[in-house]
Amino acid sequence: MTQQGFTQVDRNAGTTWLCDTRPVWVVHYPTTPARNEFYQAYKAVQPVPRGRMPWTVDNRRIGTDQGFRTLQDAMGAAA
Repeated sequence: MTQQGFTQVDRNAGTTWLCDTRPVWVVHYPTTPARNEFYQAYKAVQPVPRGRMPWTVDNRRIGTDQGFRTLQDAMGAAA
Protein backbone atom coordinates (compact mmCIF):
# COMPACT_ATOMS: atom_id res chain seq x y z
CA MET A 1 0.00 0.00 0.00
CA THR A 2 1.35 3.43 -0.93
CA GLN A 3 0.35 6.64 0.84
CA GLN A 4 1.77 10.15 0.32
CA GLY A 5 5.08 8.89 -1.09
CA PHE A 6 5.43 6.08 1.47
CA THR A 7 5.16 2.34 0.89
CA GLN A 8 3.84 0.06 3.62
CA VAL A 9 6.19 -2.79 4.54
CA ASP A 10 5.92 -5.48 7.18
CA ARG A 11 8.82 -6.10 9.53
CA ASN A 12 9.34 -7.57 12.99
CA ALA A 13 8.79 -4.19 14.66
CA GLY A 14 5.29 -3.98 13.17
CA THR A 15 3.71 -2.08 10.35
CA THR A 16 6.13 0.41 8.82
CA TRP A 17 5.80 3.00 6.06
CA LEU A 18 9.05 3.56 4.14
CA CYS A 19 9.56 6.81 2.23
CA ASP A 20 9.90 6.23 -1.50
CA THR A 21 12.68 8.80 -1.96
CA ARG A 22 14.55 9.34 1.33
CA PRO A 23 15.87 7.17 4.20
CA VAL A 24 12.95 7.99 6.51
CA TRP A 25 10.15 5.77 7.79
CA VAL A 26 7.18 5.70 10.14
CA VAL A 27 6.38 2.90 12.61
CA HIS A 28 2.97 2.18 14.13
CA TYR A 29 2.98 1.36 17.85
CA PRO A 30 -0.35 -0.14 19.00
CA THR A 31 -2.08 0.58 22.29
CA THR A 32 -0.63 -1.23 25.30
CA PRO A 33 -1.58 -1.08 28.99
CA ALA A 34 1.17 1.53 29.46
CA ARG A 35 0.45 3.84 26.50
CA ASN A 36 -2.00 4.81 23.78
CA GLU A 37 -1.47 4.01 20.12
CA PHE A 38 0.94 6.33 18.29
CA TYR A 39 3.10 6.67 15.17
CA GLN A 40 6.80 7.48 15.29
CA ALA A 41 8.91 8.86 12.45
CA TYR A 42 12.63 8.06 12.09
CA LYS A 43 15.49 9.03 9.79
CA ALA A 44 18.82 7.37 9.00
CA VAL A 45 21.76 9.57 10.03
CA GLN A 46 24.41 7.76 8.02
CA PRO A 47 24.42 6.54 4.42
CA VAL A 48 22.39 3.40 3.82
CA PRO A 49 24.39 0.75 1.95
CA ARG A 50 22.82 -0.56 -1.24
CA GLY A 51 20.45 -3.43 -0.53
CA ARG A 52 19.86 -2.55 3.14
CA MET A 53 16.91 -0.93 4.83
CA PRO A 54 17.41 2.45 6.56
CA TRP A 55 16.54 1.11 10.03
CA THR A 56 19.63 -1.15 9.86
CA VAL A 57 21.98 1.83 10.19
CA ASP A 58 22.32 4.52 12.87
CA ASN A 59 19.05 6.44 13.02
CA ARG A 60 17.23 9.07 15.03
CA ARG A 61 13.65 9.69 16.06
CA ILE A 62 11.89 12.66 14.47
CA GLY A 63 9.88 14.58 17.05
CA THR A 64 9.38 13.58 20.67
CA ASP A 65 9.28 10.19 22.35
CA GLN A 66 5.49 10.65 22.50
CA GLY A 67 5.31 10.26 18.71
CA PHE A 68 2.39 11.47 16.61
CA ARG A 69 -1.32 10.74 17.06
CA THR A 70 -1.94 10.06 13.37
CA LEU A 71 -0.11 8.44 10.51
CA GLN A 72 -0.55 11.61 8.44
CA ASP A 73 1.08 13.76 11.15
CA ALA A 74 4.07 11.41 11.36
CA MET A 75 4.45 11.33 7.58
CA GLY A 76 4.25 15.12 7.46
CA ALA A 77 7.05 15.42 10.02
CA ALA A 78 9.18 12.92 8.10
CA ALA A 79 8.71 14.67 4.76
